[in-house]
Formats: sequence, structure tokens, C-alpha cells
Amino acid sequence: MTTKDFFEKQSDLTASKLEIYEKYVGTYIMKLLMSFWYCFIADLFCWTGKNWSADWSPLLLIEQAKKMLDSAVLKQRFSNPKMWLLFNDENEDNIKKLIEEIKNKQVPKNLNIIPPQKKSFKDILNDVKNELKNTSVPKFFFLDPFKYTSTEIEDIQVLMNLAYTEVFLFLPVFDAYRFADMKEKMPPKLKKFLESFTTRWVANYVDIYEFCNSIRDKLKSFLWLKYVNYALLDWWSRKNCVFLLTKNIHGIMLFNRIVFSKSIDWQTVTKRRNNLAIWLFDKETLTKSDPRIDIFEKKLKEKLQENPMDNTEIIEFTVIEWLLPKHADDVLLKLKKAGKISIDYYTDKHTGLYISENNHDQRLSKITFNK
Repeated sequence: MTTKDFFEKQSDLTASKLEIYEKYVGTYIMKLLMSFWYCFIADLFCWTGKNWSADWSPLLLIEQAKKMLDSAVLKQRFSNPKMWLLFNDENEDNIKKLIEEIKNKQVPKNLNIIPPQKKSFKDILNDVKNELKNTSVPKFFFLDPFKYTSTEIEDIQVLMNLAYTEVFLFLPVFDAYRFADMKEKMPPKLKKFLESFTTRWVANYVDIYEFCNSIRDKLKSFLWLKYVNYALLDWWSRKNCVFLLTKNIHGIMLFNRIVFSKSIDWQTVTKRRNNLAIWLFDKETLTKSDPRIDIFEKKLKEKLQENPMDNTEIIEFTVIEWLLPKHADDVLLKLKKAGKISIDYYTDKHTGLYISENNHDQRLSKITFNK
């Protein structure tokens, strides 16, 4: 592999990560502002603002924030919506470059960019905790450390303990995965990361997907979260992971929708080895014909055979399984047509299964598997 190849592939990997971030944060900002009229977003490993000639996460965030604040729909609802943005990096040169980039931006008065900080992650984390611990402002944190050892799960806990908080966590997982089965002479930093972020810190993982699932399961259990999903950015010899941590089912549905739209099946990838693959599903799932729905259908049938489920329980189960409510609706309609399920309604007015994003918090139907 030439140096040119390496940087081109790294650039594509980065571009895909930032595309997911940009799509998520753009929609997320609008949802927050329509509900609260104000929000706080922080990029605590912000770098310079540029990745070669392309905008990096701070500049992408500023552009999305400007667009959302200028929305006619938002202005009809609130006369003066506001946002606060915080950027931090441990490297002073990065902050200087970012400040210069921001100077070239036209920023509206209701977009408050806090002077970019040059602090260690631990110090800025402490500042954020002290400033925001008693506030109800909704908060979004983007953590993109250059090394997987730059953060600890206790750091994530500090953020998630704040009210109305979501965390977008990027981890370069592949190096940690490759050496996770070292029984002896494990580097101290690697051991520390594996102990902190995985359920089995010395293990022979079947593949990178099982390793990422271990991180997801540890985040869910340690942080007491229902909703932790990830996208694996797969460039064959390099694999990085973007995790979303949220307490809000709307957040995880949005994340699933974005990543699902970018996932492609294993057979397609093997025919196009020069293209980046973004996974929402593990390799075993992707190798089967029409696998996403087939495997989910089996799991949903097993859940229904154990106990009846109402529509809200099915929606939650579906998004935790990384799919969308529409996929559950398709499966249930198929089971209904085959006479496998019965539907009872909690109201006199009923028109369907009520398996949709809009009905996630309304108990309208109960689904029973016919034995």
C-alpha cells in the first residue's frame, strides 16, 4: 500500500464518519429547538476545523446550526431560538487554526460560540460538569479522540449523568480488537481500555462485530442505558466505530434510520472492494438472503410466543434490535395474513397495528401469538 493510498482511504473513512455525524446532528438540532428553543452542543476533541480542504466537525456543526436557526418553521414557533457551541482541543495549534476558520464565518447573534478552549479532556469535562449539572438545557457531545485510550467509560458517565444528554462517541476500535486476546505482555494502555469498555477484556472474539457488541453491551450496562447503537465503518484493514448513547427513543430511531440507509449487503461489498462499507448489522446477518428481516422476524416471533406485546413494546424492541418500526410493521402484517397473530385494541377506534415512530409512546394495540 502506498502512502497516497493510505491517506485517500483514511480520508474516505473520515468522510463517512462525518456524513453520519452531519446528518444526525442537523436533524437532532431541529428536533431540540422545536421542543426547547435552545440547546448546547460541544465537540471536545475538535481538531482544526478542516480535514484537508473539507470541513471538519466544528465547521459542519456551525453550518448546520445556522441553517436550523434560520428555519422559517422554527421562527414561527419561537421568536428567539438560541444555541451555544463549545469547541475544545488539547493541541494549541489546532485551536489557533480553528479560531481563524471561525473568523471567516458569518455567525448570527443567536448562535453563541464560546471561545474555543485549549484544555485537557479531563479539565474540560470537569468544566462542563460544573457549568451544566443543574441546568435543563438539552446537551449533545461529540467525542472523537485520536486514540482509543483518550477517554474512559467513567468520563462518558459524567456526561450521561447530566440531564437531557446524548453522546456521539467515535472509537478507532480495530487495533484494540486485534490484540484483545493477548494473555501475556498486554500493553497497559490496551488493558486499561479493554477493562473499561468491554464485557470480556481478555477474549478470543469471533470477529470485529462481536468485539463492538461487547463495547455496546458494556456501555449499556455500566451507564444504565436502553439505547446504545453503533455503526461500524469498515475499510477492510481499518475499522472504526461510531456509537450513539441516548436516553431518548427518538434519537436512536433517527440514528438507525441514517445508518440503515447507508448499510449495504455483504455480497455487494465483496464485489466492490474499493468502496467503504458502513455496517449496521453483523457479518453473519449480512451473509444470508434477505437477512435483516428474516432474523428479526425470528426474534420477534420468539418474544411474542413468550408473552403478548403491545405496540410500544414492539417498537422499543425493534429499535434496540437496530431496525425501524416499519420493519416490525411489515413482519407483523405478514404474520397476521398467515393467521399467526391476533390483535386487540385499547381504544374503540382502530385502523391498524400502530407500529410507527409516531406511536412509540401510545399503547393502542396488543399483539398475541396464536398457539
